[in-house]
Amino acid sequence: MKNIAVARRYAGALYEEALERKDVDAVFADIAQFAGFMSDSTEFATFVSSPTISINEKLNVIDTLDKSGKLNKLVTAFLTVLTSSRRLPMLPEIVEAFNECIMNARNEIKVDVIYAIEANDDIRKSLKEYLAKLTGKTIVLSESVDPKLLGGMRVFVGSELYDTSIKGKLEAMEIAAAKDKLDTINSTLHQ
Repeated sequence: MKNIAVARRYAGALYEEALERKDVDAVFADIAQFAGFMSDSTEFATFVSSPTISINEKLNVIDTLDKSGKLNKLVTAFLTVLTSSRRLPMLPEIVEAFNECIMNARNEIKVDVIYAIEANDDIRKSLKEYLAKLTGKTIVLSESVDPKLLGGMRVFVGSELYDTSIKGKLEAMEIAAAKDKLDTINSTLHQ
Protein backbone atom coordinates (compact mmCIF):
# COMPACT_ATOMS: atom_id res chain seq x y z
CA MET A 1 0.00 0.00 0.00
CA LYS A 2 2.87 2.35 0.81
CA ASN A 3 4.39 1.95 -2.67
CA ILE A 4 1.04 2.72 -4.29
CA ALA A 5 0.75 5.95 -2.30
CA VAL A 6 4.32 6.94 -3.21
CA ALA A 7 3.73 6.04 -6.86
CA ARG A 8 0.60 8.21 -6.91
CA ARG A 9 2.51 11.17 -5.48
CA TYR A 10 5.23 10.88 -8.11
CA ALA A 11 2.67 10.34 -10.87
CA GLY A 12 0.59 13.29 -9.71
CA ALA A 13 3.59 15.61 -9.69
CA LEU A 14 4.68 14.44 -13.15
CA TYR A 15 1.13 14.73 -14.48
CA GLU A 16 0.73 18.30 -13.21
CA GLU A 17 4.03 19.35 -14.79
CA ALA A 18 3.19 17.60 -18.08
CA LEU A 19 -0.25 19.24 -18.06
CA GLU A 20 1.32 22.65 -17.52
CA ARG A 21 3.63 22.00 -20.48
CA LYS A 22 0.72 20.62 -22.56
CA ASP A 23 2.69 17.45 -23.10
CA VAL A 24 0.72 14.79 -21.20
CA ASP A 25 0.42 12.27 -24.05
CA ALA A 26 4.11 12.42 -25.02
CA VAL A 27 5.21 12.11 -21.39
CA PHE A 28 2.91 9.15 -20.86
CA ALA A 29 4.16 7.45 -24.02
CA ASP A 30 7.81 7.85 -22.93
CA ILE A 31 7.37 6.63 -19.35
CA ALA A 32 5.20 3.74 -20.52
CA GLN A 33 7.83 2.76 -23.07
CA PHE A 34 10.62 2.93 -20.49
CA ALA A 35 8.53 0.84 -18.05
CA GLY A 36 7.85 -1.55 -20.93
CA PHE A 37 11.59 -2.06 -21.37
CA MET A 38 11.74 -2.97 -17.69
CA SER A 39 9.03 -5.61 -18.04
CA ASP A 40 10.24 -6.95 -21.40
CA SER A 41 13.92 -7.30 -20.54
CA THR A 42 14.96 -9.14 -17.40
CA GLU A 43 18.49 -7.81 -17.89
CA PHE A 44 17.27 -4.22 -17.94
CA ALA A 45 14.93 -4.83 -14.99
CA THR A 46 17.85 -6.28 -13.04
CA PHE A 47 20.03 -3.32 -14.00
CA VAL A 48 17.37 -0.85 -12.82
CA SER A 49 16.61 -2.57 -9.53
CA SER A 50 20.07 -3.81 -8.55
CA PRO A 51 21.54 -2.02 -5.52
CA THR A 52 25.02 -3.17 -6.61
CA ILE A 53 24.87 -0.99 -9.73
CA SER A 54 25.70 2.57 -8.85
CA ILE A 55 23.30 5.44 -9.28
CA ASN A 56 25.86 7.08 -11.58
CA GLU A 57 25.84 4.08 -13.92
CA LYS A 58 22.06 4.24 -14.08
CA LEU A 59 22.13 7.99 -14.64
CA ASN A 60 24.60 7.46 -17.50
CA VAL A 61 22.04 5.24 -19.27
CA ILE A 62 19.36 7.92 -18.87
CA ASP A 63 21.82 10.56 -20.10
CA THR A 64 22.63 8.43 -23.16
CA LEU A 65 18.92 8.07 -23.94
CA ASP A 66 18.47 11.82 -23.49
CA LYS A 67 21.36 12.64 -25.84
CA SER A 68 19.93 10.28 -28.44
CA GLY A 69 16.74 12.35 -28.44
CA LYS A 70 14.62 9.33 -27.55
CA LEU A 71 13.16 10.85 -24.38
CA ASN A 72 11.08 13.91 -23.66
CA LYS A 73 13.12 16.39 -21.56
CA LEU A 74 10.60 16.26 -18.73
CA VAL A 75 10.78 12.45 -18.72
CA THR A 76 14.59 12.60 -18.62
CA ALA A 77 14.43 14.91 -15.60
CA PHE A 78 11.81 12.70 -13.96
CA LEU A 79 13.79 9.49 -14.51
CA THR A 80 16.84 11.25 -13.08
CA VAL A 81 14.90 12.14 -9.92
CA LEU A 82 13.58 8.59 -9.60
CA THR A 83 17.04 7.13 -10.09
CA SER A 84 18.68 9.50 -7.63
CA SER A 85 16.08 8.67 -4.99
CA ARG A 86 16.33 4.92 -5.74
CA ARG A 87 12.70 4.81 -6.87
CA LEU A 88 13.23 3.82 -10.51
CA PRO A 89 12.02 0.22 -9.90
CA MET A 90 8.63 1.75 -9.01
CA LEU A 91 8.18 3.10 -12.53
CA PRO A 92 5.55 0.53 -13.61
CA GLU A 93 3.35 1.53 -10.64
CA ILE A 94 3.97 5.21 -11.41
CA VAL A 95 2.93 4.65 -15.03
CA GLU A 96 -0.29 3.03 -13.84
CA ALA A 97 -0.99 5.93 -11.47
CA PHE A 98 -0.15 8.45 -14.23
CA ASN A 99 -2.68 6.71 -16.48
CA GLU A 100 -5.25 7.03 -13.66
CA CYS A 101 -4.57 10.79 -13.61
CA ILE A 102 -5.20 10.96 -17.36
CA MET A 103 -8.38 8.91 -17.06
CA ASN A 104 -9.67 11.03 -14.17
CA ALA A 105 -9.08 14.19 -16.19
CA ARG A 106 -11.04 12.67 -19.07
CA ASN A 107 -13.79 11.45 -16.70
CA GLU A 108 -12.98 7.83 -17.57
CA ILE A 109 -12.75 4.75 -15.41
CA LYS A 110 -11.12 1.42 -16.19
CA VAL A 111 -13.38 -1.55 -15.61
CA ASP A 112 -11.98 -5.09 -15.61
CA VAL A 113 -14.46 -7.67 -16.85
CA ILE A 114 -13.93 -11.41 -16.81
CA TYR A 115 -16.48 -13.32 -18.88
CA ALA A 116 -17.13 -17.06 -18.77
CA ILE A 117 -17.31 -16.96 -22.59
CA GLU A 118 -16.40 -14.29 -25.11
CA ALA A 119 -18.93 -11.45 -25.01
CA ASN A 120 -20.60 -10.10 -28.14
CA ASP A 121 -20.83 -6.41 -29.03
CA ASP A 122 -24.42 -6.10 -27.71
CA ILE A 123 -23.36 -7.32 -24.26
CA ARG A 124 -20.36 -4.97 -24.25
CA LYS A 125 -22.52 -2.03 -25.26
CA SER A 126 -25.17 -2.79 -22.63
CA LEU A 127 -22.54 -3.29 -19.94
CA LYS A 128 -20.77 -0.04 -20.80
CA GLU A 129 -24.06 1.90 -20.81
CA TYR A 130 -25.11 0.45 -17.45
CA LEU A 131 -21.71 1.10 -15.85
CA ALA A 132 -21.60 4.63 -17.28
CA LYS A 133 -24.93 5.36 -15.56
CA LEU A 134 -23.70 3.71 -12.36
CA THR A 135 -20.39 5.61 -12.20
CA GLY A 136 -21.13 8.79 -14.13
CA LYS A 137 -17.95 8.20 -16.12
CA THR A 138 -16.92 6.99 -19.54
CA ILE A 139 -16.11 3.30 -19.31
CA VAL A 140 -12.85 1.81 -20.59
CA LEU A 141 -13.24 -1.97 -20.60
CA SER A 142 -10.39 -4.37 -20.00
CA GLU A 143 -11.76 -7.78 -20.91
CA SER A 144 -10.68 -11.38 -20.45
CA VAL A 145 -12.27 -14.82 -20.55
CA ASP A 146 -12.14 -17.47 -17.82
CA PRO A 147 -14.20 -20.59 -18.56
CA LYS A 148 -13.88 -21.61 -14.89
CA LEU A 149 -16.61 -19.04 -14.12
CA LEU A 150 -19.05 -21.52 -15.75
CA GLY A 151 -21.38 -18.70 -16.82
CA GLY A 152 -21.92 -14.97 -16.25
CA MET A 153 -19.14 -12.52 -15.49
CA ARG A 154 -17.13 -10.74 -12.82
CA VAL A 155 -16.92 -6.96 -13.10
CA PHE A 156 -14.34 -4.97 -11.15
CA VAL A 157 -15.08 -1.24 -10.86
CA GLY A 158 -12.32 0.23 -8.74
CA SER A 159 -12.35 -1.84 -5.55
CA GLU A 160 -15.94 -3.02 -6.07
CA LEU A 161 -16.68 -6.50 -7.42
CA TYR A 162 -19.97 -7.32 -9.13
CA ASP A 163 -20.04 -11.10 -9.50
CA THR A 164 -22.81 -12.62 -11.61
CA SER A 165 -20.84 -15.76 -12.39
CA ILE A 166 -22.18 -19.20 -11.63
CA LYS A 167 -18.91 -19.98 -9.84
CA GLY A 168 -19.40 -16.90 -7.65
CA LYS A 169 -22.94 -17.93 -6.79
CA LEU A 170 -21.79 -21.46 -5.92
CA GLU A 171 -19.04 -20.04 -3.70
CA ALA A 172 -21.58 -17.78 -1.95
CA MET A 173 -23.87 -20.77 -1.38
CA GLU A 174 -20.96 -22.77 0.02
CA ILE A 175 -20.09 -19.96 2.44
CA ALA A 176 -23.73 -19.61 3.50
CA ALA A 177 -23.98 -23.37 4.10
CA ALA A 178 -20.80 -23.34 6.18
CA LYS A 179 -22.12 -20.39 8.20
CA ASP A 180 -25.43 -22.21 8.81
CA LYS A 181 -23.52 -25.30 9.96
CA LEU A 182 -21.42 -23.19 12.35
CA ASP A 183 -24.56 -21.47 13.67
CA THR A 184 -26.16 -24.88 14.29
CA ILE A 185 -23.05 -26.12 16.13
CA ASN A 186 -22.87 -22.90 18.13
CA SER A 187 -26.55 -23.08 19.19
CA THR A 188 -26.08 -26.74 20.18
CA LEU A 189 -23.15 -25.78 22.40
CA HIS A 190 -25.18 -23.11 24.16
CA GLN A 191 -28.18 -25.27 25.07
